[in-house]
Amino acid sequence: LPDDVAADTLEMMNAARQRQVFEELEEEQALRLLELMAPNTAADLLSSLHTQTTKRYLEQLPQRQRERIIELLRYPESTIGAIMTNDFVYACADWTVRGAREELRERLENPDFIYFIYVVEDEKSRLLRGVLTLRDLISADDDEPLRDIMNPYLLTLNPLMPVRDAAYKIINNNIAALPVISKEGKLIGVVTVDAATAQIAPENWRSQMPRVFS
Repeated sequence: LPDDVAADTLEMMNAARQRQVFEELEEEQALRLLELMAPNTAADLLSSLHTQTTKRYLEQLPQRQRERIIELLRYPESTIGAIMTNDFVYACADWTVRGAREELRERLENPDFIYFIYVVEDEKSRLLRGVLTLRDLISADDDEPLRDIMNPYLLTLNPLMPVRDAAYKIINNNIAALPVISKEGKLIGVVTVDAATAQIAPENWRSQMPRVFS
């Protein structure tokens, strides 16, 4: 299979089968697929391997992917930080709609989850200020600043929140995803309804669930 198709196929497998297939791959191919996989899925896979094997792969990955995976690996499995993705799209509150379209064109190509665009104060602090949808971005007037069209009323999650509590919060609010913020208010991740549902669905259902966002 071409690498992009192989990576998608690997992501769709249940954890046991995923590890079994991954361990059969040549290391060069395994690294290529890890680079293409969503950081949260790659982190889950690597956490199931022997510690030295995980370390060897991490050392060989490109810096950006390595940093994103390590960021996720530091959260305990029982917390929401362990199932969030840090592969999301954000924009700055003072950008105009026209400017945001230009800035985000390339960023929108790769993430699995692009239904929401999170609006932050600036790129350095990444303090969460609001959210807008792709429809908002497409339909708004070119010269409007994002802070004027964003929704500033957000439900958020703490990365150390128990995973099942967070999963029910997402599902009960009937929302596609919720942002995860640090205690300082910095946007650090997103948990999709797919990831949430997988945490509370019966084990024998999880491998049959369709993926919508992740």
